Amino acid sequence: QLGSRHEKLLSFIMKAKPQIVLHYEPILEFYDQDNLLDYLAYMYSRKRNYLTGFWSALGKLEKEGRAKIMTACRPFIGGVIHEASLIVWRPT
Repeated sequence: QLGSRHEKLLSFIMKAKPQIVLHYEPILEFYDQDNLLDYLAYMYSRKRNYLTGFWSALGKLEKEGRAKIMTACRPFIGGVIHEASLIVWRPT
């Protein structure tokens, strides 16, 4: 798990310039911490050191015109505490 240390991963992907990138993993920014189950999932994900700040970093790349986010959603598939979100994007 990368936690907040995803800079090298993003840098590698940006340099490789793939046609499409799919991330299917817990995205902490997608949880609603006012919802008890989401809060528990958020805390579990933090404890497991899942991606933190990744969504914000992708958003920054898109604002800079360096990436295009095609879709980002929480499909509500998986367990209550451990669920993955989907982000589809590409470097520009």
